[in-house]
Amino acid sequence: IGVAVAENPAGPWEVLPDPLIDYQEGKPAHGYMVNPSVCETPDGTYLMMFKARKPGAETSGKFDPIHCLATAPTPTGPFTIAEETLLTEATAEDPYLWYQNGKYFSVVKDMHAHYTGFKSLALFESEDGLKWGPSENIMISKTEIVWENGDTTLLQNLERPQLWFDKDGNPTVLFCAAREVSVKGEPAKPTFNVHIPLKKLD
Repeated sequence: IGVAVAENPAGPWEVLPDPLIDYQEGKPAHGYMVNPSVCETPDGTYLMMFKARKPGAETSGKFDPIHCLATAPTPTGPFTIAEETLLTEATAEDPYLWYQNGKYFSVVKDMHAHYTGFKSLALFESEDGLKWGPSENIMISKTEIVWENGDTTLLQNLERPQLWFDKDGNPTVLFCAAREVSVKGEPAKPTFNVHIPLKKLD
């Protein structure tokens, strides 16, 4: 996991030479560290959620992913891996992390329908950023798109969730990578980006 820094989104960008996180003795992240998401906390420090493996997974031949947390004083680190882990019960992917209205939230891909009962995007939350659980309304979306005209497109993939926030800090658009279900025996269909408008509930 690395980082690039710029004064403006248009660049120029400087890619820092060192990883934000490396192996830390006694901490729960093993094998690899990928799929990071970072948010600023209320005290001005930074919280990262990322995917790793269970101890021994790198030599066992099993996928066995878990998600870990890390904290740092600045976006460029140094990040210290926390003792707490989350989403250890079954495969999840692609966390997107943010803080809003006194809570932390994360959208993840529920790859094997463990958390929602469907292959889907699921919502988790935390009061402190370290202890996590499923939100009351955990289901964000099944792997399908319901268009404005009522048509439904079934998807093979709906993943890499990212949120766009309005000027008041409200999630307004959910961006995902998507791919339609392929017919057996035919080549996989191309991927595309989908932008899903979100309504603010009163």
